[in-house]
Amino acid sequence: MKILIIRTGILLISIFLILIIFLSTIGIKTNKLNNQIQNQLEKVNKDFRIELKDVSIILDPLKFKLNLKTIGTNLKYRNREIQLEKIESNISLKSILSNEFSLKKLIISTKPIKVKNLISLFRILNNDPKLLIAEQFIKSGYLIADINIEFNDEGKIKDNFYINGYVKNGNVNLLRKAKLSKMNFNFNFNKNEFAINDFSFLLNDKNFFIPQLRSQYLNDKFVISGKA
Repeated sequence: MKILIIRTGILLISIFLILIIFLSTIGIKTNKLNNQIQNQLEKVNKDFRIELKDVSIILDPLKFKLNLKTIGTNLKYRNREIQLEKIESNISLKSILSNEFSLKKLIISTKPIKVKNLISLFRILNNDPKLLIAEQFIKSGYLIADINIEFNDEGKIKDNFYINGYVKNGNVNLLRKAKLSKMNFNFNFNKNEFAINDFSFLLNDKNFFIPQLRSQYLNDKFVISGKA
C-alpha cells in the first residue's frame, strides 16, 4: 500500500512537471481570450476594433504569469486599418484565478504601414495639436514601428508609452517653396521627446543627411537640438 502511494505520488509529480515544461516551452493556442482583449481595447477607445487570430499562451512559472502572443492581427479605428505583425502581453495568474482579467502591458509590432495612419494612432495615445499639424503636412511614406504601452487599474493608457521604428520614403510639404522628400530615418517617440537618427532626405531635390535630431519638452517648452 505504501509503495502504491509513493508510485502514485511520483506519477502525479511527473505529470505536473511535464505539464509545466510543456506550457512554459510550447504553450497552447486559444481564442478564448479574444473577447477580453477586445473589451480591454474598448476601455482605451470605444472605436477600437481588433481582428485577432488564436492567441498563443506561454507559462512563466518563475514570475507566476502567462505570456500572450498573437501574429497577423489587424487593428481598426473608424475608417483606418493598421496591419500588425504581432501583439505581445502578459497576465498574472493571480488575476486569472480571481477572475479579474486585466492587461497591464502591450507590445505591438506593425507591418509596413502608412505614416499618416500611425500618426492617427499617436493622436489617440497623446492628443497633441502638433500631431494634428504633422498629419496635415505629411503626404506619404511608410514605416515599421514597435509600440510599448502600459495600462492603469482603470484600463487607461499610462503616459510612459514609447514608440520606436523606421520611416522610409516619407514626403512632406512644409511651405509652397519647401518640399521634403525621400525621407529615411530611425525614430524614438515618447511623451517628452521625439528623437530622429540617421536622417537622410531631399530638400527641394538637394541631398541632406543629419545624424541626430531631437525635440524635447523641457520647462513647458519644446527644445530642438541635433548633430550635423
